[in-house]
Amino acid sequence: MIVDGKDMLLGRLSSLVASKALLGEKVDIVNCEKIVISGKKERIYADQVARKQMGSSTKGPFFFRVPEKFVRKAIRGMLPYKGYHGRLAYERIKCHRGIPAAFAQQKPTVFEEAHVKRLKLMRFASVEEICNIMGGK
Repeated sequence: MIVDGKDMLLGRLSSLVASKALLGEKVDIVNCEKIVISGKKERIYADQVARKQMGSSTKGPFFFRVPEKFVRKAIRGMLPYKGYHGRLAYERIKCHRGIPAAFAQQKPTVFEEAHVKRLKLMRFASVEEICNIMGGK
């Protein structure tokens, strides 16, 4: 299954993808940098920077600054990762920046229940913007 992440809410998309992976489907998410998080941009940026500064030890927790890894870690939070089935489901999930050539000819799935147009107020920040604020390239 190929899922298009453009204008999708991160939390809702993560829960849908996690449930599909737990059922045994292989899920590829394209356009990970265009996934959005709802809320005021200033608040989102402040929360992410505070989380990064709080975990500044060499043993973790580590906060990813690459959009693909950022989204994949959010999905991991929706899975029972420490168990056997959760780890297998996590291995079935792949995230990609843009649309790879292997998936260019296939039509991606769009989850309407996770689309940004469901928001009442259009306040959001994209994952790419958040990763750039945190020091990503």
